[in-house]
Amino acid sequence: MKYGLLAYQTMFQSLTYINIGDYIQSLAAKQFLPQVDEYVDREQMHRYCGESIRLIANGWYIHNPTHWPPSNAIDPLYVSFHLSPKCKDKVLQGRGLEHFRKHGPVGCRDKETCNILKDAGVNAYYSSCLTLTLGNTYKRAQEDVGDDIYFVDALYDFPPFNIGNQRGVWRKMRNAFSGLSMQKNRDRILRDLFGDNIYERAQHITQLHPCASLQSEDDCFTIADSLLKKYMKAKLVITSRIHCAIPCMAIGVPVILLGSQLMGSGRVESLSHFFHKVSLDSCGSVIDSNVDLAYDSLMELKNKDLHLPYVEQLNEMCQAFIAGGLPSVTRGKKC
Repeated sequence: MKYGLLAYQTMFQSLTYINIGDYIQSLAAKQFLPQVDEYVDREQMHRYCGESIRLIANGWYIHNPTHWPPSNAIDPLYVSFHLSPKCKDKVLQGRGLEHFRKHGPVGCRDKETCNILKDAGVNAYYSSCLTLTLGNTYKRAQEDVGDDIYFVDALYDFPPFNIGNQRGVWRKMRNAFSGLSMQKNRDRILRDLFGDNIYERAQHITQLHPCASLQSEDDCFTIADSLLKKYMKAKLVITSRIHCAIPCMAIGVPVILLGSQLMGSGRVESLSHFFHKVSLDSCGSVIDSNVDLAYDSLMELKNKDLHLPYVEQLNEMCQAFIAGGLPSVTRGKKC
């Protein structure tokens, strides 16, 4: 049997920056493969015409719904699958719908996707995210933990401009941010939330990488691996990227998920209870928090362990799939 690994060459070629979080999700799948025989472009799965391959098909789908369903040469395990609501009507019809019914049950990264699929008559269950298993490979040794604190794309989605186009909303936001750049406002909010001790000590990094400096998919996987190894030794990570927050939690790195409109989205809501989190309104005020932001408390922060049952289930599913079958645990799971 040959094995494929999801890659993102189409996006790589068409964007100025690529989100390394996609490659982190593929690294989670790679852990379970005996070898990688093919990179399979997520946006071109319908065009794959090589030898028959098994593929752990996790992650976000899809930019172009006319490219659905995948080639019959791909034998997929749908786990930690997210379907963009914008694409559902085109994907869940005809051959696309039959594809899901043939290759179910579909493990969904979020409950919104699970309900969308079940409403269409697809056998679906909530699996959570495959990056929860990254602790299988990335082992955090306490003696290697340093003093580094990282803001990783903290408040990258702030302010939430898609909240509406009513004149009153725009006027209110212009007044709130008059005379200051968006980045200055983000910095101010971070300093106000976490205090000078954390803000001055933290390094600001991003999971976006300029495509012009990348030569191949292998470069992207190398960068993803390096980022995970950087996080692995951190004292604390504060991020608005779920594919920084989930891997950190999986590895055992203390992490806080910080967001605005991100928190209420369907793709995050099913995962956010796993985390220490801080939710903000459009002006940067805290509207929900389950973590003590005092400096001494942050230095002693420990992650929750609510995700651990999902780690066991995800490991079992992927191992069974690669071995040639599917475990019975996936049958009849509720969203």
